[in-house]
Amino acid sequence: MDWFFHEWHGHARDEYKDSEVGNYPIIVIEGPDGAGKSTVGEMLAEHLGGEYLTVIPDVMKFDSKFIQEELSPLPQLLFHIVGLLHVSDQARRISRGKPVVIHRYLSSLLIKHHLRHQISVKQAFSIIKPLIQHVVFPTVSIYLYADTKELSRRLSSRPTLTYDDARVKLEEKYADQMTQLFLQFSEFDPRGRSINNTSMTSDSCVVEIIHYLNERFTKCGLPWRL
Repeated sequence: MDWFFHEWHGHARDEYKDSEVGNYPIIVIEGPDGAGKSTVGEMLAEHLGGEYLTVIPDVMKFDSKFIQEELSPLPQLLFHIVGLLHVSDQARRISRGKPVVIHRYLSSLLIKHHLRHQISVKQAFSIIKPLIQHVVFPTVSIYLYADTKELSRRLSSRPTLTYDDARVKLEEKYADQMTQLFLQFSEFDPRGRSINNTSMTSDSCVVEIIHYLNERFTKCGLPWRL
């Protein structure tokens, strides 16, 4: 996956250097369904006094069953690209005044499209590539994951399940494939960190993330302390 981050970072404006983009960090939370992204992301944003964003805002959350069953792979991908570009624009604007935490981002879009339609990550990225210069490269990406049984247990407590929620809950192989892909992305992400929160509380996960962020900002000579 090193080619992916090389391509993206090579075309995107660097948030560490481009003061026009923002004065505060943009933190992305990635990972499989049930990994705790929503809970941890919201808690992290609250702790930082920042803004919590989702790649598909509420105004765009149509019936997921319609998206999965009625739209072919290309319209599905384009729908999610619109959400990605929108949240990127929001993050660019909001980070001028406070930190931003984003629930899911480009890695999620590529991984989920690959798993749903057996289209390679490179094929999906080739469609996005002409627009990649408009997708903000995050300051840090956190990849949360948990073992498949724990993912299934957490998803069982949800009153409603999305298409991917249901597959992760019921299909251990699918859950494992998704987890492994996120771990592959985190391995090559120059600003990524993976965290196994199988047995962690949300509070302890947030503490670990903040410790990592401060450690990274200090190492890179950045002004932020969280």
